Amino acid sequence: MSHHLLNIRPLYVQDAVCPGYFVMSTAPINVEDRIEEDVSGEPNTAMSDIAQHLRKHESDAQVLVLTHGYNTDRNGANTWYTTACEYLRDQYRDRVPEGLVVIGYRWSSEKFNNDESGSFWNKLRYTLNSIPLLMGIFLAVSIFVSLCSLSVASLKIFLFLTVPIILFIATLIVLRLTVYFRDTWRANYYGVPDLVELVRQLDLAIVEAASPQPDAGVDYWKNKRIRLSFIGHSMGAFVVTEAVRILSDVFDRESIGSLSMNAQNKTPSPDIGNVFRLSKLVLIAPDIPADTIISGRGNTLRSSLRRFEEAYLFVNKHDTVLKLASTIANYFSFPARTREGGYRLGNIFVCAQTVQNNLGKRYKMKFGIVNLETVCSVNVKRPNYLDYLSISRNIPLSRRQDMVSAGGKSIAELFTCFDCTDYTEINKKTGKEVGIVSYAKGKPNKRVGSYFSRIVSTKNLDTHGGYIYNQHADLSKRLIYGLACLGFKGCLDALQPELDSSSAATVAQVEALSQRCQERGIQVLLAAERYEVDILGKERDRNGY
Repeated sequence: MSHHLLNIRPLYVQDAVCPGYFVMSTAPINVEDRIEEDVSGEPNTAMSDIAQHLRKHESDAQVLVLTHGYNTDRNGANTWYTTACEYLRDQYRDRVPEGLVVIGYRWSSEKFNNDESGSFWNKLRYTLNSIPLLMGIFLAVSIFVSLCSLSVASLKIFLFLTVPIILFIATLIVLRLTVYFRDTWRANYYGVPDLVELVRQLDLAIVEAASPQPDAGVDYWKNKRIRLSFIGHSMGAFVVTEAVRILSDVFDRESIGSLSMNAQNKTPSPDIGNVFRLSKLVLIAPDIPADTIISGRGNTLRSSLRRFEEAYLFVNKHDTVLKLASTIANYFSFPARTREGGYRLGNIFVCAQTVQNNLGKRYKMKFGIVNLETVCSVNVKRPNYLDYLSISRNIPLSRRQDMVSAGGKSIAELFTCFDCTDYTEINKKTGKEVGIVSYAKGKPNKRVGSYFSRIVSTKNLDTHGGYIYNQHADLSKRLIYGLACLGFKGCLDALQPELDSSSAATVAQVEALSQRCQERGIQVLLAAERYEVDILGKERDRNGY
């Protein structure tokens, strides 16, 4: 039986409004594992079906790729991708483009308990069996000496020597069992290359669907680009952004500026390959460095992120997976000299001004689109975009930008940020208002102790994936899937269908979006480009980013 890099099979969604496919990398969890071929996932036939669908609906052809995060097994990924298609069917039936194809991409992530590679006890056994020989000897000798020291008074001095060794090795074992480092390796060396190959093979299949002659097929799609959009959750954001970085044409003349960090005279094209054009990028709780949206020499993703026509962030400053697990894990590998320097992008938050009440003790956050007045006014000087964003209390990202200033425009200005820290919805069973990714206290943290207590109080919530997994999370799902499939203007039309598409009505739609987010406790930092391009109809200008 021949093996493939990818298995592709349809997503089984009843009465679906668009074709959906589950694409699974065949890379193994462990390098010794045998590659299991999925006979129902023969890729060539599925590739041809996708290409024919896009060719048939070339006027509004679009591919949306969803990528899951760390600690996700095959069933978990399939469930998300299926429910995403079901949500599009239920909420956007009359608005989803006929040419849309949804692709759920599954890279070889490992779940720390009960996945296709075994149970937790299996993983513990593998962990102990794979301990390096010298480290295993140290561990065995240290445990033996420690046990002897407990019963022999003269040997107790060895207890102080062996316990640190035991704790050190035990820490390494625990870190392996969290599977974070292993997932990072697989994402980098399996997930990214396989996603790149998926796009390359799909590009080839679409060209061949247009004409059996390669040159004729390329010429056919030259002026008929297919929009390529991504939704990346958690470590899936890393997979997406790194894949796009590889796919970008670095020899495109418009993307070549100068060696000067203060003269970023570049206008990179969103076109990649023969048929695709990068369209929408939606990052949910992205497990990538916060410096990703800070322009500077250390930003490794700037060249790829600015190629997207629209970009969106969904974040939660109380995301415990990123704030604790990811930050601790990356402490060993990420080259930062401060604690804040190692924070992840999914933990940034909107730090609009707070209003103090008469008692001087309680605070009310400013929800909705916090920069609505400055974005919509042409006569008001806009403040620094990064002044609105923070990674830690009293540390706006603009301060970090000053530290690595490269001149020109900030890449952050291209992102519209949805801070869902205090996001609430109505529980469909109880009728009560509940927090989605935190308990939504609606006030800033003043002490480390209170902040820590709020983090641990979210034990019954999914602080990392509630945006898409919480059954009550209606508005966040509407925004995530609407923005990814329809874009900013299309999402506004879907949220407020009673308003027509005139310029004045569109402004009213933006205000209505702000009102809905305000009611649900979401702070929104609107990219000025969204208002200028989608509302005022100006040309997109990426020069200087």
